[in-house]
Amino acid sequence: MNLSSLPLTPLALIALTSVAAAQNPPLSGPPIGPQLMQNGTQSTTDLIAPDAAALIAGGGAAFNWLNVVNAAVTLEQAMTSVPVEDAGFANAEAGTIVEVKFAGGVTNNAGPDVAMLDSIYDVGSYAISCDYDGFVATAVADMSSGTYCTSTSYYYAGAGPYPADVYAVEIDLDALGVPAGASVTALRFETLNTACDPITLAKIGNEFTLTVGTLVSGQTGTLKTNFGTPNGRVGIAYSLNGPGPTSINTGVCGFLSVDLSAPVNVLVLGANDGNGDFSFTGNVPPNATGTRIWFQALDFSSCTLSNGVATAIN
Repeated sequence: MNLSSLPLTPLALIALTSVAAAQNPPLSGPPIGPQLMQNGTQSTTDLIAPDAAALIAGGGAAFNWLNVVNAAVTLEQAMTSVPVEDAGFANAEAGTIVEVKFAGGVTNNAGPDVAMLDSIYDVGSYAISCDYDGFVATAVADMSSGTYCTSTSYYYAGAGPYPADVYAVEIDLDALGVPAGASVTALRFETLNTACDPITLAKIGNEFTLTVGTLVSGQTGTLKTNFGTPNGRVGIAYSLNGPGPTSINTGVCGFLSVDLSAPVNVLVLGANDGNGDFSFTGNVPPNATGTRIWFQALDFSSCTLSNGVATAIN
């Protein structure tokens, strides 16, 4: 993903390849696993990671990173990882509060809207709230009633890897008093017991969405789109100058106003898989630390633009 050498072209967006799910385990005890919690199986492919995350309260001395590779990640990097199950934090003390934010918001659509993910070393419970009412109303995500997603192995603060089973509990924004069709930007989860091992609080996607993993200078980075047209054309473009808007001639979709400032550069073109998903992994240029970058994707079959994503290279 050599961004500095990409040509200036009309908006065209990334063809993403499938990325395997993976996660890191905590050291709080032996895995409990689906053998004790048989509530079905749920895919994580429709889950969209937050764009930002921050520790509001708590944590504790043992609260530390999980990763499917032996590399430290910050809390924000863990909670915004792509795919969502690749990283997290473990051994949170009771009363730990983490806030996650979605740049495009989370809309209260029919059915569940967000999913709390946890690596089951201990069966935790989380109180979920949102900024619609200033984080007053809560709904409890009890992981003992969760649905099994995947099994993987994590490094915990450099030790491991340790096997873990990842579970999800879905929450409808109705439970938080959010009116149908209304959107929220920030949500929080609070640990209700000790040694909780949160992966993230994810958005359940049902619209064409772009997510960008943590970009580190000299390392590989992953970008992913979901809910595009199955087997349709897709692409991702970027700008180093800002979030636009800019009117771009996209060819088959004509002129579109994109959330990118000129010059707009093509990163990748490709095709969605049969589920409408697409992912791309490439090399981030060395010596790019601190560079701000803006991305946006286009589904050429439906002429639908994704959300814009702004990030910085670490």
